[in-house]
Amino acid sequence: YKDARTQEKIKEFIKMKDYYEDVQRFGRYHPDYKSINIRTRQAKREMDMDENVARFRKAENALQDILDHVSMIVGKSVSQHIKVPTGNPFFAENSSCSGGCGSGGGCSCSA
Repeated sequence: YKDARTQEKIKEFIKMKDYYEDVQRFGRYHPDYKSINIRTRQAKREMDMDENVARFRKAENALQDILDHVSMIVGKSVSQHIKVPTGNPFFAENSSCSGGCGSGGGCSCSA
């Protein structure tokens, strides 16, 4: 949050995302459809490639893995038949669905 260049990239992406959402109301019939799509993707790439953003996302993923693991431990301590929505297939035991898809089987899992 303290790096000015990182904040500039984030603000640029947010601005382009707002333009993108406005363009999506009209779809490909909007006169700036192609250019806004390209510029939004470029801004996202710039933001994602920023060292500070990358470190933040790695830390965020590590924290989510810890929380998923704790959820599995708590759930399995109550009952072996409890489905714990982790969203991480690593924690799904003998199943093609971890219960985290939330689509009621729409992901072609056997929920």
